[in-house]
Amino acid sequence: MKKSPKHTRRIPLFLLIYLLSMPLTAAEPTAHKPIEPPQSMVHGKVTDTEGQPLAGVNITVESSNQGTISELDGSFTVQAAPDDVLLFTMVGLKPLTMPIAGRDVIILQMEEEVTQLGEVVLNAGYYTVSERERTGSIEKLTSADIEKQPISNPLAPLQGRMPGVYVQQSTGLPGGDFKIRIRGTNSLRPNGNEPLYIIDGVPFPSTAITDSRVGSASVTSSPLNNINPMDIASMEILKDADATAIYGSRGANGVVLITTKKGNTGKLKFNVHLQTGTARIAHNMDLLNTEQYLQMREEAFANDNAVPTPANAPDLTVWDRDRHTDWQDELLGGTAHMNNVQLSASGGNAQTTFRLAGGFRNETTILPASFGVKKINGSLNLNHRSLDGRFNATVTANFVHDQSDMLSGLLLFPALKLAPNAPEPYDENGDLNWADNTWSNPLAELEKKYKSSTANLITNAHIAYRPLPGLELSSALGYNTLSARESQYTPHASIRPSYRAFTPRSANRNTSAVDTWIWEPQITYETALGKFRLTTMAGATLQKTTAQRYVVNAKGFNSDALMENFQAATTLQIYEDSETEYKYQAIFARANLSIDGTYFFNLTGRRDGSSRFGPGRQYGNFGALGAAWIFTNERIFGNGTVLSFGKLRGSYGTTGNDQIGNYQYLNLWSPVSQPYQNISGLAPSRLYNPNFGWETNTKLEAALDLGFFNDRLMLSAGYFQNRSSDQLVGLPLPGTTGFTTVQSNLPATVENTGWEFQLTTKNVETDNFQWNTSMNLSILRNRLLEYPDLENSPYASTYVVGEPLSVQSGYRYTGVHPTTGVYEFEDVNGDGFLSFPDDVQVLGDLSVDFFGGVQNTFQWGGLGLEFLVQGAKQMGTSAAFTFDPPGFLSNQPIEVLDRWQEPGDVANVQRYASTYNAAAFTYYDLLVSDYPLVDASFLRLRNVSLSYDIPLPSRAKIGVRCYLQGQNLVTITNYKGLDPENPGANQIPNLKQYTLGLQLNF
Repeated sequence: MKKSPKHTRRIPLFLLIYLLSMPLTAAEPTAHKPIEPPQSMVHGKVTDTEGQPLAGVNITVESSNQGTISELDGSFTVQAAPDDVLLFTMVGLKPLTMPIAGRDVIILQMEEEVTQLGEVVLNAGYYTVSERERTGSIEKLTSADIEKQPISNPLAPLQGRMPGVYVQQSTGLPGGDFKIRIRGTNSLRPNGNEPLYIIDGVPFPSTAITDSRVGSASVTSSPLNNINPMDIASMEILKDADATAIYGSRGANGVVLITTKKGNTGKLKFNVHLQTGTARIAHNMDLLNTEQYLQMREEAFANDNAVPTPANAPDLTVWDRDRHTDWQDELLGGTAHMNNVQLSASGGNAQTTFRLAGGFRNETTILPASFGVKKINGSLNLNHRSLDGRFNATVTANFVHDQSDMLSGLLLFPALKLAPNAPEPYDENGDLNWADNTWSNPLAELEKKYKSSTANLITNAHIAYRPLPGLELSSALGYNTLSARESQYTPHASIRPSYRAFTPRSANRNTSAVDTWIWEPQITYETALGKFRLTTMAGATLQKTTAQRYVVNAKGFNSDALMENFQAATTLQIYEDSETEYKYQAIFARANLSIDGTYFFNLTGRRDGSSRFGPGRQYGNFGALGAAWIFTNERIFGNGTVLSFGKLRGSYGTTGNDQIGNYQYLNLWSPVSQPYQNISGLAPSRLYNPNFGWETNTKLEAALDLGFFNDRLMLSAGYFQNRSSDQLVGLPLPGTTGFTTVQSNLPATVENTGWEFQLTTKNVETDNFQWNTSMNLSILRNRLLEYPDLENSPYASTYVVGEPLSVQSGYRYTGVHPTTGVYEFEDVNGDGFLSFPDDVQVLGDLSVDFFGGVQNTFQWGGLGLEFLVQGAKQMGTSAAFTFDPPGFLSNQPIEVLDRWQEPGDVANVQRYASTYNAAAFTYYDLLVSDYPLVDASFLRLRNVSLSYDIPLPSRAKIGVRCYLQGQNLVTITNYKGLDPENPGANQIPNLKQYTLGLQLNF
């Protein structure tokens, strides 16, 4: 803090008057020392408006920038002159200045800071901006929202809370993946739509480093599972061009900024957070019981004029016809358990603060085995600033290590498709029951072994120095290492006995690591002249990412016990042994101009260089312009109480995209699949093409922000248009070249448009009771705007110009023929046959039409209640898509009872078939028709949190908070499958969870 000009003038003026008033005969001194005002000790106490003492308040003497911190009882002592001014500050409270005015004792109260737009600070990555002055589209989630959900992945709390951000959980098993799309799908490449993740300034991988060739039986893991949600202070989502352009090509699909918690000033504080919970599948599908199932099977054989035998129908001829097992309960009906312990300590003074935290989390599964994920975490944050406030340094480190033996949802299909009279899984000796080799025992999958160990370390150091007022020089250096080692074993115990003779034991192993370091120097200058305030910034980015992967397969073990020793295998095959390097560098600049706190202009420019492009194509220029006008500052609006705030904002700009993988422009040679005379050779597998360049994303947005009744009601509405062109996908080649495609920029353009609405209200706000509501709604439209010569490309049957990328094309289903009892489809060309592609039509799409959420928060004294309802309007794939043709040796949804039985019947399901015949093959035509496309819209009570702050006397010096949380408690939907969020019944659904928690602060 600078010295007050007021006080630096008063002392010399006092001396001048004193000297002029002395008698002329007095002897004049030969030298003078500055006369310091007398200093004395000032004592005091700081309390809140209810008289409770406040600890950790910063008290600063304005003239000297020296100060102290209030004690636990709110008391303080500071040395100051009688005419000094004290400044009192504390996070969450209104700053307060208090003249000493000659007093020795000062007692004062500090008020809570009522959140206003200008006081909500948003992290935009390289800079911060207030909610009031922002020109870009930025959404924020705080730790208060994150901690109200018993989650292990930071993306989970985003569901239903932010407009334009759709998050989908892929599985209900622990450690599963999440899919996030920020304002839609931009790229034709499935792996080209991930956002950029930045954690404390360090880029973080968006794709898992586990390998499907090894972990085919494991859960597809999200790398963000290696971030502890309890350590997160806030998450910001950058969406439009103005917000993302500062990240250049890396921000083409949006940016997710994660900031971890830091220490606070004051005495040493401890926090203990304990959680325990359970989870189960919310509901089962309605399937046939034993009586209905056997009736279906017998009718199928009668329709085919076939005779059941032990070979083709053990369920009818061998197995117990009176036995009934609900395989959904048997295989998926378990209870998963979760335990979480987190400890932290923080404290510090006005110059140095710290936070040290660590914890342990254990999650099990609903599967009938002791699988699960164990995770330990630790974090450290140190922050120091000099006495004069010119120098600041911050060091952060976050570490997570997890171990998993979590098998995937391979038991899902047996749970749905096994005959209800299938044999007992275990015999009287407790061994797997193979029932004389008449079935594949589903619990044999549990004999497979999978184990993985993943470690993640993120470190960052940031220093800043202010040599002159308004000028700041800073530098950030970050490092992230993410490593994984996983193994999968398929012993003979997991193989059906009749298959063991020709199915050897096998084991796969993957060792992978991704190391990233980044250095970003930066200079910022801020100046003000009258009504104008200009902030400029320039910087550079140097980033390098190195990835290693070693994947090997071993076969021919003599015993299940030797499978962890690959030297005991007779055959070793290296699937991959690679090391790749990605280099990225950029320079960027930003200028922000504010005029009278009413008009705001933000100009951003960036030049990026990527090693993923060939010589001469490695660099791209990107930029954006954002502007905002707070029109309620104009005189015409006066000080109206109805419309208290109004702002128009907009942005336009371009970003790039280089998410194509490394070395795609180079020739690639791969080992031949069949060695000749035991000598392995090489064959070309990719052509050289250095001429393709950046995929370009152009973004446009216009928005209106309004506040009513002193900002108690805030409304935001925005429209955006994103166009992604120069698509980086395969260019089709003639078969005579020996290649089907070559990497290139296709002249295709994908467009995403949409409306986003957000409403927040303070419904009731009294001293004892508060009720707040937040609502958001997103209406999105995705389409392939143009694709020249699409009909002659490899994507002719995948995409349609003018339709969404998720468009579904196929046959148009017309019903069951009343005479033949077989499904029928529309014959477009009228030739009397069902042919591809002549009879293929556009049927619909699987994109989300609109989604949103409603959150209500109630606070009555120490009692708090919050619930979030999430909804989505979408089409999905019917769960029937998972099942075999009705009549096969496979259970079915109960809807198949409405089937054709005799000529003249009007039914929804064709006649049953027992084997592959004309009716069965027609069933597979049905699966590529519009029949499986169903309404998968849902309304879900995503989260409920009930908490209570236990009142204790102040002398206890401890705060106690207990809570009960629920996840996925109620789902309203017409979808017949397990989970409308993941339609198709090919994943374990999201689980219904209950969590009990206890938080101690002392």
